Order: sequence, then C-alpha cells, then structure tokens
Amino acid sequence: MMEITGKIIEYEHENGDRYKLLFGIKTVTWECLGGSAAGSSGTYSYGAIEIAPNNLFISWSEEDGKVISIVANVQIDTIYCCDTQGDTRHFWKGNIKRFSNASIIHA
Repeated sequence: MMEITGKIIEYEHENGDRYKLLFGIKTVTWECLGGSAAGSSGTYSYGAIEIAPNNLFISWSEEDGKVISIVANVQIDTIYCCDTQGDTRHFWKGNIKRFSNASIIHA
C-alpha cells in the first residue's frame, strides 16, 4: 500500500495552472504556484486511498463548502481533478511534475 504522508505532488492543469500539495499526517496543504489563483493556499484535513497500484484517490473539503477530489496516477504522471461546490462541478486533467518525499507536517 502506497503511503501519501510526507509526500509532495506538484502538477499542472491543461490550462497552465500549477499546484503543489504537501501531505502531512492529518492535513494537506495546497498552494497555487501559477495561474489565475497564484499565491493562494489552504490547509485541510484529507482522506486518501490507493485505489490501484500507483493510483491514489485524494479528497478534502474546504471551509466554503468546496470539495476537491483527485485521482493521481504517479506511475504515468497523470492527474484528474474535480472541484464541486453545490451543483457546480469543474473537471481538469493535468500532468504530475513532481512526486517526492517531504518533511512531515504534524498538524
């Protein structure tokens, strides 16, 4: 079983937006590295499970009611994302630029 705690995933959506996810023991911190939301970030409790070898399903809820769901295939560096808020859903596909170890955040 793949462990996500202590990992970083950096990815780029097809539209050019770039994000970094840093996984702690109980939280994920996301940061927008480039694009329309560059400089924004947030830290939330998350859930993650390996749904197939090298395929992770990751999800968290934000304080504004938005739910982020991600399927990341770290073997072929592909990521699929959906953010849902009420009846509105946005889907993206992108490429994983980095999947590596990081310092563990204990929050």
